[in-house]
Amino acid sequence: MSKLPKASSDRLLNLLYTATAKEVSNKVPIVTKHLYANQDRPESGEAAGNKSEFETLLQNPYNHKPMIQAMEDMAQIDSRSIKSTVLRFRCPSSLLTPNDFYYIYPINRERQYLLNGSLHQGLTFSVVKGRNPTTLMFNGSYYLIFPNYNQACIYWLETKLKYINGFNVNFEFVDITESSLKNLSSPFLKPSYISSSFASDTLNPNITPIHKIFKESDYHSKVLEEIFKLRKHNYDPVKYTEKSIDPIFHQLNKFVLPKLRQKLVLVKNLPFNLSKYTLSKLLWNYDLEPLSNQSLCFTTIINDPLVQTRLTLIRFADSLNARRFVRNFHGRKWDNIQFAEKKERKVYDPILCELLE
Repeated sequence: MSKLPKASSDRLLNLLYTATAKEVSNKVPIVTKHLYANQDRPESGEAAGNKSEFETLLQNPYNHKPMIQAMEDMAQIDSRSIKSTVLRFRCPSSLLTPNDFYYIYPINRERQYLLNGSLHQGLTFSVVKGRNPTTLMFNGSYYLIFPNYNQACIYWLETKLKYINGFNVNFEFVDITESSLKNLSSPFLKPSYISSSFASDTLNPNITPIHKIFKESDYHSKVLEEIFKLRKHNYDPVKYTEKSIDPIFHQLNKFVLPKLRQKLVLVKNLPFNLSKYTLSKLLWNYDLEPLSNQSLCFTTIINDPLVQTRLTLIRFADSLNARRFVRNFHGRKWDNIQFAEKKERKVYDPILCELLE
């Protein structure tokens, strides 16, 4: 097909433009009005909250739902679920870290709900391993503590089809009761408040009241009193939405002490004849917690030669020293560790170290 002369092509373009312009001209004002409506709104008062469609698209390009919508969506999925700021994840593996729970939260373009302001980068929450309060042993659960019920609902809905290290994510809301609080903390976390009469081997956390477990810890007893006081006075977690913080969130963080836990290491299978003084000398190149008596940095949880079990809690000055200790000592045999040119009695089980997260 031969090419049209320039005059013919220009004439054809003019005809197309004339026909198309008549159709489009009627629609341009409608589109403009829709996109830029309320552009000249006042800067204060109720009308200040009205935004044009164009501005809304710029601020929410992925058409996310508002945060408060998550509570309604949660009620439609399970109307009988407990309204709480705490989620529990049952898992047999004790190797998960807080980062695992942060990483499964979707990136911005894959989210269902729009996080406002400072929450744009993602939700912030505390992750704590459930432990026996008298032995500090892992009990097969992880607890996530959120600033309010609204954010807990968002996390539940955004991660319900995710996996963590091969495990299906199946979070459940947990009411803040004595039975759940027992798994969130331990009197051993604050050694300066524990008297010498505290005997963990005589307490069964399943049947022992929580006030008896923590009676030797003045710190935890006071925080528990505040938590139960808040729950008695018409406590309603639903009224705290978006970025507002539920007052019980601060009390729970005081109770579980998530930042302090990062500096604590639980060590299993140290030799039974190893004294605290010798252990402090062995760890001369680690910064221990600056306490009045350095022996307080080492707390013996269990010491039973008959069943060949010894658990020791070591307190470091910061999380860096704690992680370095775990990296250097976890899995090592004590017969390979020498101090003052004297080899300790051989222990066949390797040393097991775990951050008390």
